[in-house]
Amino acid sequence: MLTNPVFRSLAGAVGVDLASIDNAQREVLDGWAALMQATVWFAPFGWTVSARCLKQADYIEAVAQWQHAPDQRVIDKRLTRAWAEPVWFRQAYGPLATLAGSHEPTLDHLLARNRLLEKAMEHHFRGDYEASVLIVLSQIDGLTFDFTEPSHGFFFHAKRGNFEDDSTLAGMPDVLRTVYGYVIQDPRGASLSGAFQRGPIMHGRQLAYGTEVNSTKAFALLAGVVDWLRPKAAVLTEKS
Repeated sequence: MLTNPVFRSLAGAVGVDLASIDNAQREVLDGWAALMQATVWFAPFGWTVSARCLKQADYIEAVAQWQHAPDQRVIDKRLTRAWAEPVWFRQAYGPLATLAGSHEPTLDHLLARNRLLEKAMEHHFRGDYEASVLIVLSQIDGLTFDFTEPSHGFFFHAKRGNFEDDSTLAGMPDVLRTVYGYVIQDPRGASLSGAFQRGPIMHGRQLAYGTEVNSTKAFALLAGVVDWLRPKAAVLTEKS
């Protein structure tokens, strides 16, 4: 496993020194392997895997569940239940202000975004998922514009290739690029499917989007976007 290039890329993205790994750390290795496998299996239906959010045991259990019975609805329920603690939601957007570095105008914008995301979390834990989903999806787009000079948002004017890099877990091909491909799907006509698809949600065609699963997926996506933007933000704030 340690020679697998995908695994080595994942380990480097989360700051793991593979040279220090030995056989006694099998439990930790299993957690990293589950994290890597979860990105491959769960991103295609809208789950962003972040090394900052959830315990490794949650991913190990979800991967084992999928191996036993590959059912998206079961995984949606399991991961939503694993996320159902305020600490994970705060951790999703907690590092937001740090993206500004010492650039005060950017910090002002990020603090305003943080206040909106606090409201989104409050909506989520009150069960007002229609509100939380809309706030988080809009802030993901705006936040991406903040640090792409502004070339593209996460949804607006974006392409799958925009979300690849070799320095973050989120930038691995199986993570944000894959989630983007799912969320950007834009079937026409009104729907009650409840699919986590940005266009139909934002433009009033998805009429059953207000679910705990979709709200949780939105916060998970936000966590991945924050991780992916960190090196880009560092470059931009140094120029300012």
